[in-house]
Amino acid sequence: MIQIHPTFWLYAVICVFGFFFIKIKLPETKGRRLEEIERKLTG
Repeated sequence: MIQIHPTFWLYAVICVFGFFFIKIKLPETKGRRLEEIERKLTG
């Protein structure tokens, strides 16, 4: 039977990994126009 504490720790680790993955992989779009973002993403 799985205990409750390791489950929450696993969830926390997955959340932290997801946070850093998104922070590194997604481009910053604050203050940019939609056309600029579209041009950058489509190459």
